[in-house]
Amino acid sequence: MELRFKVHNDIVHGLKYCYNIRKGNIIVEKDEENVGSYAPTKEPHKFSLKEEEVPSGWLKRGAYNGKAMLIDLDGIVHF
Repeated sequence: MELRFKVHNDIVHGLKYCYNIRKGNIIVEKDEENVGSYAPTKEPHKFSLKEEEVPSGWLKRGAYNGKAMLIDLDGIVHF
């Protein structure tokens, strides 16, 4: 998976990609990955994420809900 994003006005320090995946009320996976610091540019920045495995066993059946965010060191959430 690859993230593509633009930084418009100010430098973004310590950007993190955070996500969690749930099946009902059970958290199947939760992780954070450091993306880095980026300066404003006209062209989008690209960052490749590590490959994830699909759950096996009884967890593989049914629907999953996921939530992903980009958060910087100031605590600002960028969608």
